[in-house]
Amino acid sequence: MKINCCILIFAFLVISAVPVSSNTFIVGDSETGYTSIQDAVNDAKDGDIIQVCNGSYSENIFVNKSLTIRAACEDQDDTIVRAKNIGDATFYINSNGVNLTGFTIKGEKSDKSGFDDENAGIYLDNVQGCEIKNNVLSGHSNGIILNNSSDTIISDNVLFLNDLHGIYIINSKNNVLLNNEVSSNKYGIYLESSDNNRLSGNNASHNNNYGIALLKSARNMLENNLASGNKYGICLTSSFENELHDNVASRNGLHGIYFWRSSANNLKSNSLFFNGHSGISLFGSSNNNSFNGNNATSNNNGMRLEFNCGNNSIINNTLNSNHEYGLYIIDSSNNTVLENVLLDNQKGIEINDIGTKRTSINQIHDNEIDDRFNYQLPITGILILFVIGIAFYLKQKSLLKKALFASSISIILFVVILLIIYYPTLFNWPGSNVYIEDLEWTNVTKINDTTYRTTLSMNITYLYKDAYSNRFRNDESTDEIPVIVQVKTDYPMYGYHPEEDYTLSSEEKINLQHLQSYPYECTFDLDSGKDYFVVVIVQWKRYLDSPHPYYGEWNFEDFGGLSTDINLSTL
Repeated sequence: MKINCCILIFAFLVISAVPVSSNTFIVGDSETGYTSIQDAVNDAKDGDIIQVCNGSYSENIFVNKSLTIRAACEDQDDTIVRAKNIGDATFYINSNGVNLTGFTIKGEKSDKSGFDDENAGIYLDNVQGCEIKNNVLSGHSNGIILNNSSDTIISDNVLFLNDLHGIYIINSKNNVLLNNEVSSNKYGIYLESSDNNRLSGNNASHNNNYGIALLKSARNMLENNLASGNKYGICLTSSFENELHDNVASRNGLHGIYFWRSSANNLKSNSLFFNGHSGISLFGSSNNNSFNGNNATSNNNGMRLEFNCGNNSIINNTLNSNHEYGLYIIDSSNNTVLENVLLDNQKGIEINDIGTKRTSINQIHDNEIDDRFNYQLPITGILILFVIGIAFYLKQKSLLKKALFASSISIILFVVILLIIYYPTLFNWPGSNVYIEDLEWTNVTKINDTTYRTTLSMNITYLYKDAYSNRFRNDESTDEIPVIVQVKTDYPMYGYHPEEDYTLSSEEKINLQHLQSYPYECTFDLDSGKDYFVVVIVQWKRYLDSPHPYYGEWNFEDFGGLSTDINLSTL
């Protein structure tokens, strides 16, 4: 039987003949009268302490004072808080100097969970000097959001199984993320337009996409973090002057550390092992970066520079035992490659121009290179000779022809299967994954001499969840998908007009269930006396594996559509 922690605390205070301080509020103890954390927050003043006894609380807490809110028990599992309104943050903090410690904060999905990007277990909004410590957060869209905030410490928290981010930091600076465990989320730790933050000792592993990512963020320090078992370990997109020291990125599906349009960053003494594509990968005009003392071993490629990555300094790194190349430079120039060790790779350094001849300008010297023997060609030759020998030995042309014919048929069937799997639209698989039917005007009412109020109705069905071009998050199919239904109008209804000329007359977020027809209607006003061309567009929010320089983490893509017209000039 569990003993209430608050009873022990109350008994200790009585025995010690020390009265409970007037600025300490105890929640969950029958003798104090507080059963709600929010009630205690409402009665407290700046600098007060709210101590929450073990138990389960269903509420959304709005904190607008400088308070310490802490669980009485050391075990977070004993003090659980769930949001009563599941579309809102469980703890919403918009006051400086708030300390929140020791809770398990559990979330649930709302009816439109696919759009609740700002839903969070803890949301810090425009604050300074807060501390979020030793909490467990799961089941939210985002575990912790830090928006337009500074000088805050987020430490020793566990964040797992959140639909989007474990920790999401946007437009924030001078914060510290220390020793957090961020795992099994869609994304791990994300910094967007956030500068001068420090990430140290965090474990961002086994997330669906990346462990740690920076977008348009500068002068951040990432040190002693672990990013393992993600698709990407650490991503920098359009980010500059960041320091990455002594991090470990291992066993990620693609890249250990990945740069896209990111320049003037400094990487030192990072360890990159067993990554599926490359230990370190630079892409798309990632320039003027410095790599010194990094160890990229047993990846597919140790380090890869691709597409106009120039003026990078690659000095004194260890790039050993990679499956293909120690260093692979593609269409990139003016890089300095000096005093690196490249042993036991299939090939130490490979240069590929793709017709531009820019890679010839790289300065490559004083490196230690010892490629391993490539057994692939000899083995292939031996197999060919073996097959020819067998054919001559059998001396049966008919049998040889049959074998060749059977092999050809097998290869053709294999190619056809691959095309069906990866390019289903070539085999009449619909590119539009929703079907709109019964599109009609159900009500047209004249409001005044210049305006008609119109109602457009339709049935929308989510049909082809497995179509390759429109698969849901992480290339997985789903039975439920959040979409946006847009109705756009144009006048006149004849002649071509670009999409930007259309007027958005209606927009709504809905959730579609696979193979279930959704009766949908919308009402809006149009000018009388005109002919309108009307387009219905269904869009879905496609989340990307890593931040894109233009889109960020997601963009809207068309999921299907239909058009009609209405002539108000004859009414």
